[in-house]
Amino acid sequence: MLDFLRKLFSNGPAQPRKKANFFISSASESRERIRRLGLDKASDPVAGILDMSSLKLPDWASTAPVGTSEEREYKPDPEFEWVLVVTWEGKGFFSRDELYKMFDKEWRMSVTGVDLYGMSATNNRWTYCMAGEGPERFGQLQIAINLLRGDKSGEGEAALQQWLEQYAAGIVGRLTRIYGGRVRIAPMEPLEAALQRAVRLRALIKELNKDVLFVLKSESFFIGMMAWDALQCIGLQWGDGDLFHWNNPNREMGDDNFFSVWTTTSPGYFFPEAIRAGKHNPEDLVFGFWIGRNTDPLGVFDAMIKAAEFCRQRLGGQLLDAKGNPLNAMKERAAVATLVDTMRQAGIEPGSGQALLMFQ
Repeated sequence: MLDFLRKLFSNGPAQPRKKANFFISSASESRERIRRLGLDKASDPVAGILDMSSLKLPDWASTAPVGTSEEREYKPDPEFEWVLVVTWEGKGFFSRDELYKMFDKEWRMSVTGVDLYGMSATNNRWTYCMAGEGPERFGQLQIAINLLRGDKSGEGEAALQQWLEQYAAGIVGRLTRIYGGRVRIAPMEPLEAALQRAVRLRALIKELNKDVLFVLKSESFFIGMMAWDALQCIGLQWGDGDLFHWNNPNREMGDDNFFSVWTTTSPGYFFPEAIRAGKHNPEDLVFGFWIGRNTDPLGVFDAMIKAAEFCRQRLGGQLLDAKGNPLNAMKERAAVATLVDTMRQAGIEPGSGQALLMFQ
């Protein structure tokens, strides 16, 4: 989630809810839930604000992957992971059941940022070792340690190096206890090279991990039913996290949503039963998205401005920036454009798989 959502939710959905108000539901169940409350239909739908055809989506964001799941290969990403390669000195194979015992549930729960990949002994394709319906035997292994995990305390390069060395030592220890000298374990690259890349990636993340948001602030509060209807008239869908979203229909690339709408009024989300009962009348509506995870940040920015302006005309209030100042849309858009240019100069395409790994 966005940093500002994390801060918001620390006083909102992250808190335990009462059992009577707690829902875990599918999209269809959520639609049925608001249908029963009479909140599923907009009073006056407006076309053209959320227009997918206005977005400039790259080819890779509009093309589904080729091949079935059985035909695709899944391997470590050497840009973001330090990879240990495990091969047999002679003939042999790695059993999936044996790997499950070696890297048991307790280990998998305590160790984050490590994935095991294996080359199937039957079709020579790489895939996840721990997939429930995956191959039972692997001819080779690649164990990937995510360079973006660990060392979150700000202790710097030395702490990151120690973390990588400890992880590698623990993995090697488990393998050698079972296989001894029958297997060869070697890093795909020297630790020093991986460490340098990790430092560079983390610096980029610190520089580019930005979001854009603006706030429609009421003079006192918005009537909840009117705010709900205005958001639906635009075409936003109520759903995940009890927020409104412009959903991204292509989940292969980019974030699940182009942008989202929430509120700083407790509890921070839109609980339909409270809206229906007139008990939730938000003081503001907050529109926002994560720039790096968006496949077309500028196009989505333009749509989000139109959406917020529609709500302003419908509900009243004033549009503010993230600092609480009157919104200067041109200035905000220019800042987004500059960040997108900086990302691309660094070889990072917004919304790409690389960006999704970096900004999470």
